[in-house]
Amino acid sequence: MLFLPVVGWNATHDWASFAKQFGRLVPEHAVTLRYLGELIGGQIGLLNPLLTPFVVWGFAAALKRGWRNRDAGLLLVPLTSAPFLLYSVVHAMHDRVQGNWLATLYPGLAVLAAWASMEAEAAAPRLRRVAQVLFTVAVWAGLTTALAVYVYLAMPVAPLLGRHDPSAQMRGWPELAQTVAAMADRNGAAWVATTKHQTTGQLAWALGDRLPVIQLTDPIRYVHLAAPPPEVLREPAIYVELERRAADGAALEVWFRDVQPMGVIERSVAGRTLARYSVWRVNALSEKSLATLTKRRDNER
Repeated sequence: MLFLPVVGWNATHDWASFAKQFGRLVPEHAVTLRYLGELIGGQIGLLNPLLTPFVVWGFAAALKRGWRNRDAGLLLVPLTSAPFLLYSVVHAMHDRVQGNWLATLYPGLAVLAAWASMEAEAAAPRLRRVAQVLFTVAVWAGLTTALAVYVYLAMPVAPLLGRHDPSAQMRGWPELAQTVAAMADRNGAAWVATTKHQTTGQLAWALGDRLPVIQLTDPIRYVHLAAPPPEVLREPAIYVELERRAADGAALEVWFRDVQPMGVIERSVAGRTLARYSVWRVNALSEKSLATLTKRRDNER
């Protein structure tokens, strides 16, 4: 019942999200164990290395005991987690699984870890003492680490590891948005074009109602963003994208008849550059492109 709305929506929209997600299972590269090791190591780190033994123990014990006793309560978390775990393993055989993808499983895995710690009370005395110490240290280490991370993220400081610091993805966006808005004003741009999801989401949030942000290549993912009317899309725009991932002039000319480079701007914090963005002034959106953007948005609403 919980998933029926998802199935119903897909049934009337060409199974779009199913095609998107299950399409990831189609190998684009040769089979490799490189990403599988990365997946396992990354999840151990994200779960908390000290808690991981309890998660594995709880998962295996709940599955075994639940199956033997036909206990639906014990089987609930393992069986609802197993499909996505299998999906992730298959995906990791040919491409990277992003660490946050499995975050939806963590609440259930935490329940299994807590249950395993309770089950340890019935174990042999030595194993029970080891489990008690390990679980106590794991909980306090997790709480301390989480608090330290939240404090670090809240501080307006340059990332300690530069652009390789995960927090770098979250910093400097309000300032970048101000730069983009100023460039749009100076060049008479009525909207902002992008092609990658991070830039789209961050600029759409930071710019708010000041400028509409339109992702050109995959608008089905952004139907929740208010689409400007066609007359606005016919106005000049500025294209902004991460320099190493940005479309070049030839690619932009597929969408626009007038394309002019405007240089590079930086997203920075405390004087440290985190990322560079290519900026182009684009105009004269082709009628085909205009129809694609407006039609796909209208159909998905």
